[in-house]
Amino acid sequence: MEILPNGEKIVYSYDRSSNITHKVKIKNETIEESINYQYDISNRLIKEKCYNGSILKYNYEYKYNSLGDILEKIEYNISDEIISKEIYNYSTTNSSQLLSINKINTNNESIKIFGVVESCGQLRVRKEPNKEADVIATIPVGTLVELENDEVIDGFYAVHTEVGDGYCMAEFIQVTRPEKE
Repeated sequence: MEILPNGEKIVYSYDRSSNITHKVKIKNETIEESINYQYDISNRLIKEKCYNGSILKYNYEYKYNSLGDILEKIEYNISDEIISKEIYNYSTTNSSQLLSINKINTNNESIKIFGVVESCGQLRVRKEPNKEADVIATIPVGTLVELENDEVIDGFYAVHTEVGDGYCMAEFIQVTRPEKE
């Protein structure tokens, strides 16, 4: 059990391979969140289901290739119908090098993800996802930017800008709801 400074308790359960199978967050003696995890024979996460109390928050399934690289992340609704998929694309010359993640909804439409620049004068767009990388552009506060996906890489989002693709610090971008293409 883990007790956080705010008094919340987190209780973990594990399988024989030391994988977390269940995580429960308790606040004021009430279960606030409960997450169940399932793994395949290679100890890769294949299912993740989260509840807020008794209400389903999210339900994911993961698929992998023979090398163990993730191929798909599938999101289901409460009726186990597919809501969306993330398709992971890898290099043909270096099979473990992730090139892109495409998110599609149940109508096979690409989903664009946007964010709004917040809490800084000018957000720097960098060539690589690190603070020392070259700056290729700056974006003013309040600007809507298109994100490559909603994954954070070393504290950065991959973004599309008028001057090209780059990376911006995630802490300065508030992600908005995805939109269909």
